[in-house]
Amino acid sequence: MSDRAKIISEFELFRGNGGGIEAWFTDRIPDTVVDVLLNCEKRPISSEVLSQLLILSHEGGVSRGFFEFYFSYDPHPDGHSWYDPKKLPEFEERFIGANELLNINHLKWGLRRLYIDALLHFGNIRQAFRTLRTKDKLGIILSLTKQRFNTKDMISRGSGLPLETIAQDDRYLIAEIACKTYDPADTSMPVHAQTCC
Repeated sequence: MSDRAKIISEFELFRGNGGGIEAWFTDRIPDTVVDVLLNCEKRPISSEVLSQLLILSHEGGVSRGFFEFYFSYDPHPDGHSWYDPKKLPEFEERFIGANELLNINHLKWGLRRLYIDALLHFGNIRQAFRTLRTKDKLGIILSLTKQRFNTKDMISRGSGLPLETIAQDDRYLIAEIACKTYDPADTSMPVHAQTCC
């Protein structure tokens, strides 16, 4: 297996069909990028070098704050994250506070965090990377925090209106229940709702 194939296989989880950061690990990944990534345990990758690797791959570089937030900071104990990044599979304790990427798992850990935040807050990995890559650490924290709902406010808002029964003929208006309308009139026929909901 070639070095390029090893890297592509190693980062398969982070490949997408579109452009942007998801297209980083493709057959077009530059040889220099492959070499640096494969040798990062011997020569750790700084924020500046990571930016150079991204730029060589036709992607935008990252700020020092972005590098710090995603590759060396644990926002969970400070209340800036709703999930604990230390529980992600690639995590090693030595990543916290590190000034460089220490191994392939370190890069994967940061990318996994970015992808989780991107999908939860933006619904789109490419747009999240474009928005967050130039921010400082506090800017990323504020950007992600302002998009979260305050749980205490939600709990204290009180009861909603009582639920009402919806006539079967009106259920087409509700996506979650629409498939129940397709139940067959003939009970000997299979129930479509079992396959669609």
